[in-house]
Amino acid sequence: MAGVDAQTMRQLLPALAHSKINLTASGARIEIESEREVDKVLAALRQANGRLVSVQPLRQSLEELFIREVDESETKGGAAVQA
Repeated sequence: MAGVDAQTMRQLLPALAHSKINLTASGARIEIESEREVDKVLAALRQANGRLVSVQPLRQSLEELFIREVDESETKGGAAVQA
């Protein structure tokens, strides 16, 4: 995104508590948890007169998926996986 600062976007997107806003050389990058949240980000950008530069899906590696699943299993009291 460009044309709007990260603080403004944080104020406009309080419902996206798990989103990450990172500053870049050309503006900022917003990482959201679900494709369903893209419309909310676009609406906030329009409200702030910002500009969308691109939308790119982020792919999770198998290692990241495994670690996340193990962490969630341990947090929920599930069985631990041993390698």
